[in-house]
Formats: sequence, structure tokens, C-alpha cells
Amino acid sequence: MLRNNVADSNYYHDKSIIVDLTEIGEIETDVNILAKKYTYINGTKSTVSTRIKSTNKNLFDEQIELGTISTSTGENAESETNIRGKNFVKVKAVQSYTISTNTTANIDVYYYDLNRNYIINKGAFWGTEATFIPSANGYIRIRVSTSDLETKIQIEEGSKTDYVQHEETKTYITLPQPLQSVPNGTKDEVCLDTKTYTKKISDEKIINCSLNFEGFVNGIGTNSDLAYAFIRDWGITNNAKQETTGSARGFDGTNIYSHISGNFNVTTGYYTRLASNHLYVVVPKNKLSTVDLAGFNAYLTANPITYTYQLAIPRVIENGEEGFSVDGKLYSYGEGTTVEISPIDDDWGNFVSPTITLDMPITKGATIHSNFENIVDHDKRITIIENVKTVNGHTVDSDVPSDAKFTDTIYILPSSLPASMITGLPTTLPANGGNSATVNGHTVLTNVPSEALFTDTQRLISDSVSSTSTTTSASSKAVKTAYDKANDVRINVHNNIGTGTNSHSEGNGVASGDYSHAEGVNTIAYGGRSHAEGQGTKAFSDVSHAEGINTIAGNDLIMGIASHAEGMHTQTKGSCSHIMGQYGYINEIGAWGLANGTSNTNLGLGAKILSNGNFYADGTFNSTGADYAEMFEWEDGNLNAEDRVGYFVALDGEKIKIANESDDYILGIVSCNPAILGDNMSLTWKNKYIADEWGRIQYQDVIIPAMKDEEENIIFPEHVETQPMVNSEWDNTEDYEERLKRKEWDAIGMMGKLLVRDDGTCVINGYCKPTDGGIATPSETGYRVMKRINENIILVLLR
Repeated sequence: MLRNNVADSNYYHDKSIIVDLTEIGEIETDVNILAKKYTYINGTKSTVSTRIKSTNKNLFDEQIELGTISTSTGENAESETNIRGKNFVKVKAVQSYTISTNTTANIDVYYYDLNRNYIINKGAFWGTEATFIPSANGYIRIRVSTSDLETKIQIEEGSKTDYVQHEETKTYITLPQPLQSVPNGTKDEVCLDTKTYTKKISDEKIINCSLNFEGFVNGIGTNSDLAYAFIRDWGITNNAKQETTGSARGFDGTNIYSHISGNFNVTTGYYTRLASNHLYVVVPKNKLSTVDLAGFNAYLTANPITYTYQLAIPRVIENGEEGFSVDGKLYSYGEGTTVEISPIDDDWGNFVSPTITLDMPITKGATIHSNFENIVDHDKRITIIENVKTVNGHTVDSDVPSDAKFTDTIYILPSSLPASMITGLPTTLPANGGNSATVNGHTVLTNVPSEALFTDTQRLISDSVSSTSTTTSASSKAVKTAYDKANDVRINVHNNIGTGTNSHSEGNGVASGDYSHAEGVNTIAYGGRSHAEGQGTKAFSDVSHAEGINTIAGNDLIMGIASHAEGMHTQTKGSCSHIMGQYGYINEIGAWGLANGTSNTNLGLGAKILSNGNFYADGTFNSTGADYAEMFEWEDGNLNAEDRVGYFVALDGEKIKIANESDDYILGIVSCNPAILGDNMSLTWKNKYIADEWGRIQYQDVIIPAMKDEEENIIFPEHVETQPMVNSEWDNTEDYEERLKRKEWDAIGMMGKLLVRDDGTCVINGYCKPTDGGIATPSETGYRVMKRINENIILVLLR
């Protein structure tokens, strides 16, 4: 960064970054290659960005504030009786614009050039609208003599039309280098539809004597003032398009020269030509120190040529590759849509801006294509196709009325309509206003009380019933009984109701909890932020989820919080629990259950896992292993991480060692595939929780604070949980590794079928015992030999 000190007009360097590339293993020394790998290196090119913005007919972005604008400087000034636009609005020369407001206050227009330097105040316009025509491309700002910040302002091209709210979309294009073009009109392209960058022009090539020119020729035909040399097959090796007029250009640091065919001015410098894939460089002889190849090379040494050309095979670069990216999407807003393009410069000092084409129909999300051209006028209007014969398959003047109007205007139906717009109304009504004798099959004054009210208001039955005293009517008792059985279910008379704050209901469901969601058939999302889906499901508790058929998540707002019930006729009654399967429930907090009942009167669980890690199953445990094993620690620590599987082991205190012939107690065999493994401490450190002398984990009640959202709404209320007591010596920052993965521990099979190493002499149906080194040898008694695996491994039975 360069900073300028105004006092002494000197520049100071700030915030340097020094990177030693050799320390990260970089061995490349070519600065051009390094530039592509490290874009922040001094001397390399930065990426080039441009912004494309599409706007609907209202060019004013509705950003207003109290204040005025100085008529002498064009800068903001304080005012409590005026409002001004915060931002600049871009305008085009000789284009008529109209400013309109919903007030009769006067409007001032302030002009600025393309660099946003203030030019002039055009004076006040009185009334609800003002028309003006800029004389040059630039920007405007406006002031309105009112303090009402709700004032509606519209700036549009042409005459005044009905007000619409300003809309705009933006796309940002980042390029690894400026776009290039050559004189024949070929240019790099960016397609916003496919988000691709088609590179049709080469990177810059430096043409100098190091390229080994050959065949120096003194004179070209009758022109004795010129000389040239060439590089054979240069076009093939550099992907250059075979010569067409204007397909390349060169730059020698002071002048730009296009590839031409004839009419060469010998006083202006060199020109280049690509013919038969050979690159020719033609130079006036008066610029050569000696008129030979040595003089030619000396000239190129002093005047290297920067050369770009049309590629024979264009390169397509995808979005996100090689420093190219396209972010955002442009929308077409129908007639009146304008597109504004922030200009960028190419290496030759020309403005390079895209011509935007939006493919109709005029809908948001229209296809956008961008062809970049050398142009100065950056604003492009969109041509609208007006008269068409068919619209979405309907034929005009056939099945579309001749006076039909096609529009993208959105009409909002008013809350009330005059009777003249409604057909089918009855012409007469009963004297009592139309009271029906029956409602859904119930007869008024017979099995419906005369004072009964029919309403679509949803109410908790508990709002109306608080007790069942002896004075309560029979009908009230019936309601209270229904309330007890329904467990506070909300009653509704519509098929699809969302009554909770920001709730959503679809299908035939009720979303009565705040931020809840009900979908499917007869579903109820009663808890806040709950979700019920499927058929007959009920999410009673806050942040609970019920899915499937007749499942229930929770049994009140608290017991069952954050629980999940799925399957058919399942229920969770503990917070943070989960059940699946059919016909069953789970009570524990933080538990998982697999229901396997057969009906509502025969509920059951096939398996469950509790939060303390205990596992229960009403069935058989199946495993590919064949032995029962427990973890033991090696006495010598197994420092060399030896593979000791298949050795007999003996005990030395609580640790193990390789067994020998003199050991009187053999613990077992090092197992490679146990069916059951004990004492592995596979999930956590053995002393993480405080335990008594018998190893029983100690528990305590903990108050869990309420969980709230950003607006202080309670998501999870304060409650008490029973939690294990954490040992103060436990370090939660260290990664834990289970014993089975540590070299100092091994699984010792003590019962079942196990593989063991032997001395090669044991026989099937015989017996074996350990000898020195922990390997098996034949014996009269001991462990039954079941099978020989190979010459040194047998299968034995331990019991």
C-alpha cells in the first residue's frame, strides 16, 4: 500500500509482506510462472474485476435520508426539512428521464461526471414529476423538499409510468488478466449463462533474439527499405491461428502495430506476419546497426516485441479455475430493464465492456450471455419481443381473447370486493339472516344447545376447563374427560391450519406451536419449533419431530423436548430420545429404542441404548468372532510393538507375559478377532468419571439453564438433569485412543475357539499345552486341538 503525506507530498510504503518462497520448498525462478502461482508477488498482475447490474424501470434505489445537497459543491449538507438520495444514479447522454414522487414538493437534480465530480445543479422542479435530459454520460443525485422519509421516488427513462419498487441484481466477474482482442474483431469472451471464460487471444509473448530467428532477408520484393527474419513452425508450437488480416498485434513499448498486409510505413517501426505457420518480423533497415541477422538480433535485443495473437484452438476456462469467477445472477424485469456495466481497461488502454443479451421471455432468471467488445458506451438496453402469435401454447385470436393483455405486473386481490363482482349470490335470505337448521348432521335445538356458537377459532380445551366439580354440567364433564384423554390436543375445524407464530401447515394438519411445521394427514405440531409429518403424527414437545403413522414425540411441552419418534405407533417420553419401529415407547432421557410390538395392546421393545452406554436387547447377539476376550496390559509394555497374536499368556499380578512351560496358570491366548471384548475403554478414559471403591459411577443433579434464541425466546426451558460426576483430573483437550489400538495392551481370549501358534507337532483331536515362548506343544491333557490351519498354527478350544 502507498500512502501520501499531504504535508510534504511524499509517498510512504505501508504494510509490506515478505515471503521466503525457498522455505516452503519453491524452486521455480521464472517470474512469469511464479506470477501464476503467487498472485501477490511484486510486479505481477492483479486480477481484473467488473460488475454488471440489471435494474427494473425504477433506477432510484430508495435509499434516502434527511439532508440537502450543496448547490455550489454538490456535497451533503445538513437539513431537517429536506430529504436526499444517498447514492448516485447513473444516466446516459441525450436520454430523457422522468423523476416522480407521491408528494407535491419541489425536486432538485444535481449532475456529476463519470468520475462523480460535481458539475451543476439543474434547479428546482415543482410538482409531482420532473423531466430532464443529460447532455453527457454521468451521474445524478436528487433532493426533495420534504422531511417525509416514506416518500416514494421513481427515476425512469422516458415518460412517467406507475410507481414500482426498485429491484436490481448484480453479477461480478473476476478475470486473471485483462480481456484481449485483435484488430480483426476476435476477442476473449465470458458467457454468464455457462459461467465460462473462452480465451481466444493468446497471453503476451515476448519476441526477441533468444527465439533463434533464421533466414535473414535483405529487402522484400521491390521494397529495398525493409528486411525480415522468421521462426520456422512458430504457429504450430504456439497454437497460433493461420494468418488472417488483423489476427495479431505487437507492442514495442512506445507504439502499437497491427498485423497488416502491405502499405507498411517504413518510418513507424516493425510489423509481424504469420504465414505458413512461420512467424515473420519485418523491420526497416534504417533501424538496424548492421543489415544482417546479427544487426536484426541486436535490434530485437534493444526493442523486444510484446506479441498477442488469435489462438488456433481457443481455451475454455471453467468458473473457479485459473483465477476466473462469475458470482451472482442477472434478472430481466421486463420492459424498462436496464443494464449497467462498470468498465475495465485492457492492456492497450481501451475500454473493454460486455454487450449483454438477455434471452426472452421476460422472466426472472432469464439466460444471460456476454460478448466482450471494445466499446465506450457501457449501458445497453434490452430489446423486447412484443407481438407473438402464441403464449405458453395458447393461440392469440383463437383461445386467447383479442383484447387480452399479457403483463408481468403482480395484482394483489383486495380484502373486500363489491357484490357486483361476485356471481351466484342468493337473491333472498330467511328473515332470521339465514340460520341453518343442521350443521354437519347435528340438529339445532335437538342435540346442539340453543346457545351454541359455531366458530373457526382454535382453543385449548384447558383454556375453558380447569376442574370437574359436582356442579359442572354433564357436557362439561365430557369435555374435561376428552381433555384428559387428548392430553391437551388443539381442536380445529379446518383441514389445514397454522396458528403458531411463523408456523406452517400443509396437507391436512395443524401447526399450533410457534415456528412449527405440520404436513400430511391429521398431523399436529403442538410444540414450539416442532415438526409433524406423515399420518396421524403428533409432535407435542418443543423442538420435537414425529414422522410415520400415528407416532408421538413427547407427552407434554417439556418431557420429550428434542425427541424423535418414527415408524408406526411409537412414542418418546424422555427428552433427547429417539424411537423407531412399531408399537412401542421409550421413557429414558437421551435413549434410543427399537420398538417391536404388534398392536396398541401389545407394546414392546426389541432393543434400547441408554445415555450411560448400557445396551439392552431382547434377542441374540451375533458376531463373526468366536471367543470371549478382555483387555490386559503387557508387563514389558511391548515397547517394540510386536504382533503377539496367537501366543499363550500368563498372569503376573494384573499384567500379562508370554507363557512358558513352568507357568501353573494360563490366562488365555492373544485373540485376533473376539466376539465380545471387555475392559477396552473404547470410548473414553477409564477415570473420566468419579466412581466409588466398587467402580460404580457417581451421579449428581445439575440445573440446565434455559436455551434461548437471538430474540430471547425460550427454545429449551430450564430443567434438572442427572449427570455423572466428572473427575477433575480428566483433560478434555487431549485426544483419547482406545486400548485395543495401543501397543501395551492386547485382547486375551479366555473362552471359545482361538487360533494359537504351535511347534508343528500337535494333532487334531489331541491336546496341547504351552511350552517356552508361549507356543503350543502336544500333551496328554490341556486344550483340545480342533483343526490345523498351517504348519505352525492350530485352532483350539478354551473353556
